[in-house]
Amino acid sequence: MPYVEGFENDIYIGYSMEAQRWASRFRDDLIDETELTALLAKKLKVYIGSRDWELGQPDAEMLHNARESALFLAILTRDSLSDGRDKRFLEKEMQVFRESGRSLAGRFCPILLSPISSSKLLEAMPVDKGSFWNKNLQFYFHKQQTPIWLDPDTEVNRGEYKRTIKVAAYQLRNRLDDLRSKSVGKRSGRLSGCRVLLAQKEEDIEEYWNKARDHLEYRGATIKPDREYSGDDELIEGISEHLNSTDLFVQLLSPVDEQARDEGKPSLTLLQYQLAKDRGLPCMQWRRPDHRKEKFPSIKNWDQLFNTLDLQNVVFPEFLKAIEQKLEDLARPALQESPRQQNLLFIVNDKSNVGFADSLVGKFEGNQNWQAARSLHNGAAREIQESLDENLRECQALFVLYGPSSFWVNSQINRYRKSKRDAPESSERVAIVLVPPRPDTPREYAWSYKKVDCEAGLTNERIRELIAWLGP
Repeated sequence: MPYVEGFENDIYIGYSMEAQRWASRFRDDLIDETELTALLAKKLKVYIGSRDWELGQPDAEMLHNARESALFLAILTRDSLSDGRDKRFLEKEMQVFRESGRSLAGRFCPILLSPISSSKLLEAMPVDKGSFWNKNLQFYFHKQQTPIWLDPDTEVNRGEYKRTIKVAAYQLRNRLDDLRSKSVGKRSGRLSGCRVLLAQKEEDIEEYWNKARDHLEYRGATIKPDREYSGDDELIEGISEHLNSTDLFVQLLSPVDEQARDEGKPSLTLLQYQLAKDRGLPCMQWRRPDHRKEKFPSIKNWDQLFNTLDLQNVVFPEFLKAIEQKLEDLARPALQESPRQQNLLFIVNDKSNVGFADSLVGKFEGNQNWQAARSLHNGAAREIQESLDENLRECQALFVLYGPSSFWVNSQINRYRKSKRDAPESSERVAIVLVPPRPDTPREYAWSYKKVDCEAGLTNERIRELIAWLGP
């Protein structure tokens, strides 16, 4: 938890590309033997973004941190603010800070490396003037009517740069103390009453774990467990204890830590997840996008551990938003109307694909929108035919497993379309699922329906694709 309650960072330092080196030095000097140094022991958090400007790396994390900071220091050069055309990234950071929904009074501070008029600054940051805490922190001087950036290598008077740093640190300390006493960052508790079970903190992603905990606590959620456990058995016992008093299970996954696990030792990652699933809890998982399967060849059960149907394939700030949305949905009072009927997905298969069809049906267990059924193959011929006709009439979507010939597939589709002749618009949701084994010669594709290639097996990626295509 940072020094000022209700924020994820105390100070955010924004800068444009040309000031990257100066900004990095400024950040280090700001907390080195100044009024801010003592706050490091009190969890002072200073965030300065870094990115590859040429490659244009994702900016979502930087924008998230700009929005969630108590103070925004904008290091401004003559080119930092646009002339009304394309916005520079620094201006986008300033915008999300401005639109954070909190009071901005005295929380924005420009650090000037060049003279910038008040009118241009207000144009880039159109807020009440009281939002500008200090517009006099100037880190430049004039030489022959030319503004020169102030640093230890350019200063005219020895120690001028360090003295200006100390002034800035002193004023920042006073401002942080003032914000802390007013608790301006406290939220309205929109997640108050929500209970989250946050799975074990892994060393490799400890920073993300801490951010997730702080983010949810700031919004009023209760996070369990509220302590760390000394051993594996104690951890599992503690997790099990909290399962009956939680609304959502959240797990941040680390293939790095899993790969370092002693061979033959049970996976705590999997054990915790299975406990939550067995208890029927809604689950949300996340792993770093750069932690891909090919980087961890020694992990044999990758899909079971790190590619489940509960995995959120998003950047971390979006994952935090998804958790908030899920908790709000779970807390929303149930409608007093009759419960919504599930849609029926019917899977047409022949005898050779019964095992694959059963696995596919199993993937829809617990799905709130769809229940799945497959073709019958045991029993009297009349019963099998009646079951087939009824399911074709009643289903809202059809999966045809393409294992047999193209003629067989075509006949099943025609039978389905005939059963829907009174409501032809309801016969449009058809998918051809290509089942293993992969044939020696490519299968014929004589239809314009959705096709899903499962010839390599029923992977979670393919299940997610099918569920997304079905929709609500």
